[in-house]
Amino acid sequence: MKKTIFVIQIDNVIDIITNSSSELFVLKADSGKIVRELIESIYPDYLIEYREPIQLKDLAAHELDSYLDWIQGWDNTKEECIIYEGFTFEEMYEPYPYQSKWEREERFVLRKDFVQDNHQAVLNAIDPNNKTWLLYSIDENPNCEMQEKLENIAQRYHLG
Repeated sequence: MKKTIFVIQIDNVIDIITNSSSELFVLKADSGKIVRELIESIYPDYLIEYREPIQLKDLAAHELDSYLDWIQGWDNTKEECIIYEGFTFEEMYEPYPYQSKWEREERFVLRKDFVQDNHQAVLNAIDPNNKTWLLYSIDENPNCEMQEKLENIAQRYHLG
């Protein structure tokens, strides 16, 4: 005799939990030298698990688009959406195409070509002084103990 113990309704891929994660650390500094020295003071061998730090201003449009998804979220309520200086909500956002039946508030995402069409203006709006640096993990599951130490100097984002 078969028994059903659990029935899990999967709405989307995000409902499936994994234990692997790429990491992104976001730092603010005046130069790459300062960033590297700061990271090395905590994790001398960081380049084994992380790429060389990259300045936000050096991201290509598609990379900036992905970065914004990670730091802002894929879909947000209108109140949660960040409006960059020089833009309007309507210029930046469109309704999320996969609204859930149970959501009470409409959700929004960046317009498909917004970052591509406004690449330099977006960079200028979010990092006008070019002080934002990004440290991406090379692979999944970098050293957990070192991640916790890096959190003391940078904002950490799990990239999935």
